[in-house]
Amino acid sequence: MDCLQVLLIQLTVMCGLGLIYPATGFILFALSTGKVFGDKDANNTVCYDELGCFPTSDPWSSVYRPLFPAPESPEEIGFTLTFFTRNTGPSILDGLTLGFWPEIKFNTTDFDVKRPKTYFITHGFYASGNSSWMSDMKDALLKKEDANIFIGDWGKGASNINYFQAASNTRVVGAEIARFIEYAKKKYKLDPSRIHLIGHSLGAHASSYAAKRIPGIGRITGLDPAQPGFEGTPKEVRLDKSDAQFVDVFHTNIRPFIPTFGFGLISAVGHVDIYFNGGLDQPECLIPKNVPIATLADIAKIKFSVLSHYISCSHTKAYQYFTATINNDCNIWARRAGRLRSLVNAVTFGNIEPITASVLKCSKKACTTSGFLASLFPARGVFAANTVSGYPFCDTDSERDKRILNEIGLEGDDDDDDEESESPKNEDSSGKDSTNESTTSKIPQVLKTIKTDAIEKPAESFLSKTKTIASKLPFV
Repeated sequence: MDCLQVLLIQLTVMCGLGLIYPATGFILFALSTGKVFGDKDANNTVCYDELGCFPTSDPWSSVYRPLFPAPESPEEIGFTLTFFTRNTGPSILDGLTLGFWPEIKFNTTDFDVKRPKTYFITHGFYASGNSSWMSDMKDALLKKEDANIFIGDWGKGASNINYFQAASNTRVVGAEIARFIEYAKKKYKLDPSRIHLIGHSLGAHASSYAAKRIPGIGRITGLDPAQPGFEGTPKEVRLDKSDAQFVDVFHTNIRPFIPTFGFGLISAVGHVDIYFNGGLDQPECLIPKNVPIATLADIAKIKFSVLSHYISCSHTKAYQYFTATINNDCNIWARRAGRLRSLVNAVTFGNIEPITASVLKCSKKACTTSGFLASLFPARGVFAANTVSGYPFCDTDSERDKRILNEIGLEGDDDDDDEESESPKNEDSSGKDSTNESTTSKIPQVLKTIKTDAIEKPAESFLSKTKTIASKLPFV
């Protein structure tokens, strides 16, 4: 029985209890996982040489992260970095793998801090540095520009069948990446502003933890950051726009983890958050229409290969889209969506609607491009993008590109009278970054602003159910 089968069994049990909202379901899912796999002391703090201490008290353990264990040791996680440049052979085996313990060993004359960028690419749950998408992305980046590229491999720590242990291990992974960056700063005078961290799923949060330790990181790209254990948590626990000078996030699988098998973060957490094809499911990733699903019994009848494809397909599209934006001259254009609407979608978990917008008309504040070149465009906020079927996922109409680029180059504000404008900083009068508050703290504010039964009732119900469940749990 593999990891995905175990997850499906647990999901089915939780759904069978009649759970509707993911916060409630996730709590019981975590409890069941702890009993199945065992768990470490919830109040344990572990310390590792060169990396520091990792407490498990609040905010690392909460109603959104019940029974999260302390991260495993560096030896158990087995993190490595493998270095590549244009001078390296094409195979993943041609890279130079660094030694980390007891001290960092990085002996090469090919590492050049004068190169425009230094990239760190990190995988997620149940993956490894040998994943083909990482090699594909590395090759695309090196074809595009002369760069230093490091592929992070924490396959031992990511392959723990207990997802919660793997999620906790990202804290050590982030610390290891930060440790090497500090080393490169001292030995080679590496400029953090030239660093671009790219992470998929749990790797996005690992990238966040690295950046939190290194002031001035240039950019983080989160490719469908993991949802379970991170949704609704404070910025210390998850990827956040305060982690780097520019943070862009791809959202491709924002369905609630329970009961609809979504693995991607729902909330907008970056300077630019792009929801692809509505954000819920991606084209070619749907369960066939001839497979009716009306009850849990219907799910049980679906072939495992079909169901596993459905669960992972949308989540993995994020890195496919990003790599395509490096490889091709056409753009996956995105247009700003209403910030308030996207926030309501995020907090009413059981009633998420696709986040959509049209690029029929653009301006410098309304439209941006997805992926590789996103940091060069001025627009900030929540965006929606549509892909075309099949690689390279972008419209190759050069006249359309010229029209949009011309509109973005025009002076003046965008004319979205029906949408709430969003400041790049999103600061309230106290100077506090309002977008860094937890999701639940924003629910009352949303309800004061919009008074419709379609929004108000689900949000109030979600908040009430979450608080009721939380009050009965012994660890809260």
